[in-house]
Amino acid sequence: MNNVGYNADHDERPVESVRFVQLTPPGSAASICIGEGLTDAAPGTSTNLLLVVSVIEAAMTS
Repeated sequence: MNNVGYNADHDERPVESVRFVQLTPPGSAASICIGEGLTDAAPGTSTNLLLVVSVIEAAMTS
């Protein structure tokens, strides 16, 4: 998993059908989460995006 140079923060398989992997690029405050069994969406697609920011008002105006 570390072939792209990202830090592997979490790589958990709580049950056989679910895998949760959190990756963070070096020096970044942002992480990417990928896995198996987390959604019904087809691989390579997404209908949701979750962003975590410290000041929501500032993020909404930029």
